[in-house]
Amino acid sequence: MGTRSGALYETIADLLRRSIRDGTLRRGQPLRAGSLAEQLGVSRTPVRRALDVLRREGLVDEPAGGPPRVGGGAAGHAVSAQGVRLPAGDLRRRPRWQEVYAAVETELGSRLAFGAYRLGEPALAAAMGVSRTIVREALARLQQVGLLDKDPRGHWRTLPLDPPRARDLYEIRRLLEPAALVAAGPRLPKRFVAGLRRRHLAARSACPDVPGAMLDALERDLHVTCLGYAPNRDLLRLLRGTQSLMIINHHLFDRYLALPPMEDFIGEHLAVIGRLEAGDWAGAAQGLHGHLRRSEAEYMERLERLRGLEPPAPPGWLVPQPSAPLSVTLRRREPASGSRG
Repeated sequence: MGTRSGALYETIADLLRRSIRDGTLRRGQPLRAGSLAEQLGVSRTPVRRALDVLRREGLVDEPAGGPPRVGGGAAGHAVSAQGVRLPAGDLRRRPRWQEVYAAVETELGSRLAFGAYRLGEPALAAAMGVSRTIVREALARLQQVGLLDKDPRGHWRTLPLDPPRARDLYEIRRLLEPAALVAAGPRLPKRFVAGLRRRHLAARSACPDVPGAMLDALERDLHVTCLGYAPNRDLLRLLRGTQSLMIINHHLFDRYLALPPMEDFIGEHLAVIGRLEAGDWAGAAQGLHGHLRRSEAEYMERLERLRGLEPPAPPGWLVPQPSAPLSVTLRRREPASGSRG
């Protein structure tokens, strides 16, 4: 959709107008504002304004006691009242909250190590050209993965990923991920585990030129999707709050720092996968624990290397807040230097 909220209803009206005229939406088809708003990812207000425009043009009728319908001015034959069949590529897009989520994750992920920010919900909604309801949906999901929280006054604020917090999150992962893997192991489909191995082998064969996106996908394969087969939903909810560690890999480390050699990282994953294939859930958990410990050492070193770098200028809906400078006391580096975790 457009980014100017004042023109949003015009964009919706034009989309519906074209769909009516090309026969995608046919005469007699109901046009419920609530359904259209949900599928477009906007509030009902611009949808209702768009329907008013089309009513004045004679393309939409509003029978007494019923929802607006494609009217007599439209081409085509009458159809039964079965709801709108949305045109592929236009209305059948991903929900708008997902677009907001992706945009905000990128902005926050590239600043997590540089301090705290306050996020202005109204300013973000205006910048994205969406309703505050959609913004709240996206922000609530970003809160679940540990990027945002609310202060005592109810204002959104970022959760900086400084060294103490990174150590805390890694501790949570070392405690919970191996337990989740033991629980998930017997429930993992053999085809899924075989796919894990195949994708990791493909990445290893591409070394040293492994795309960052491929490495991020391998991370999610093992640490999110695989663990997601564990039946304990509360445990998985706790782990979801540690995902900011993986987000910073994608948006910050890969942006500012050259990727370290990935053979060790891939090899550690493959060792865990081998234990899963053998049905050795305890061995897989032990391997995962060691991988996370080595990943933490590498992670802390990469945070140290960010010192002195300037973060990108924030958008208008992010306001820097006073925070302590980035500092870190390095632990002794573990042998493997290519872990991402």
